[in-house]
Amino acid sequence: MISFLFSCGIKSSPLPPEDKTPQVVDKLNIKQQGNLIVLYWKYNKTQDISFNILLNGKEINLHIFQQGNLFWIEYPFEKFSFEYCFQVKTIRDIFSKTSKYKCITTKKFNLFSDTPKIYQEKGKIYIKWKDKKGEFFIYKGKNKNYIPPIIYSKIKNDNIFEDKNIISGQKYCYFLTKNENQIESNRVYTECITYVDIYPPKKPKISYIKNGDSLIIILGHIDEKDFVGFLIEKNGKLLTNIPIKTYYFIDKNWHKSDVYKIYSVDKNGNKSPPVYLKVE
Repeated sequence: MISFLFSCGIKSSPLPPEDKTPQVVDKLNIKQQGNLIVLYWKYNKTQDISFNILLNGKEINLHIFQQGNLFWIEYPFEKFSFEYCFQVKTIRDIFSKTSKYKCITTKKFNLFSDTPKIYQEKGKIYIKWKDKKGEFFIYKGKNKNYIPPIIYSKIKNDNIFEDKNIISGQKYCYFLTKNENQIESNRVYTECITYVDIYPPKKPKISYIKNGDSLIIILGHIDEKDFVGFLIEKNGKLLTNIPIKTYYFIDKNWHKSDVYKIYSVDKNGNKSPPVYLKVE
């Protein structure tokens, strides 16, 4: 007689189907800049998601700009004192969700007619324009046709702006608007500029300590964001090929006839004028 042993178990319920309905865009922002309406929003978008734009309930074909998780459109309107209402439809496969309406009533604006000048000086980019009265908004990007609609800086009752947040070799583009009664004017663009750091850092302020046969050179502190260290020459010969990052240097083979030249160095390879040291 052959017996068989069967094991029995409880069959689990099937998993529910994956919900492919995309998240709705839950916060839309809108502003008028001259004769443009700018609609923008943030969204953690994956590759399988797309957006459609609706104006007053009908889909329109507009380029959607993106920088990271920020998205925006620029709509050139034709009518003043007219209400424009936008929605963003989020689509994944056959599933979609449409945002709430975001509306704006367009208003007449004062033309901002200016030609801003842009230039660079040590560690900064400057923009200067003629009009000093009122409030001005500065916008910044890396391409003239691709500047995010987030205000980078506000200037009040002045006509100059300085930007310290720059990196050598990077291209920067800006536009300005004038804000009057919560209405932004038309955009006024600057030329784009590539910032190149050709400016040497400050000279080191040195001191020294004699310690037997050793000489301790105190190099001090350079308070500059691009500073990377010091280079030291002894009797015309470079002691290290890479900048010294500490604030002191010990020469254990020092003689009274030795002459030192000490430079501050920044990350772009710019060197300060040398500081000479000869200890008798």
